[in-house]
Amino acid sequence: MLYQILFAYNMAVSFAFLVMYIYLFENSILQKEKMLENMAEMDELTKLPNRYLMQNWLTVTFENSKKEHDRAIAMLDVDVFKNLNDVYGHNCGDYVLKTIAGKIRNHIPESTRSARWGGEEFLFLASGKNAGKVLYTQLENVRQEVEQTVFEFQGQKINVTITAGIIEKKESDRTFFETIERADQCMYEGKRDGKNRVVW
Repeated sequence: MLYQILFAYNMAVSFAFLVMYIYLFENSILQKEKMLENMAEMDELTKLPNRYLMQNWLTVTFENSKKEHDRAIAMLDVDVFKNLNDVYGHNCGDYVLKTIAGKIRNHIPESTRSARWGGEEFLFLASGKNAGKVLYTQLENVRQEVEQTVFEFQGQKINVTITAGIIEKKESDRTFFETIERADQCMYEGKRDGKNRVVW
């Protein structure tokens, strides 16, 4: 009788450990999957969403819209970024990008999608009524803060500015790439006109 009790007890303890092991193992797998998913969708340097995730957002929320003026895209670029890298080095360039990304997070709400598009370029997608006007206000706040910030790197004080171009969706835009191209052209108009501005 005692043997049977001990056997049953050992079986119960073993089963409990097995269940706990399976739970911890599955939880570990889920955490690793979530980490890999975040790595695939986030830019490692700036901790902003990356181009891949932004393209998914554009596909879902931009191309499904049939109305004009309820979707707006903005392209933002760090002015004379190549010169900054050439003079101060790529580590300084990385520092500037991370700092600007922080200011983007401060002024751009989650309702406006933002991402590092590539290099020193950031892309934004605003949805809803007066999307272009809303996006202009948000990016102008970012621009002003960047302009007023003294970037310090290895004892050097550096002035940095940004230029952005905003375009609202047209019904004639067959893909979001066409709207991005127009936003890019708008941004470069701002650069030709002196940089450090948000063009809309």
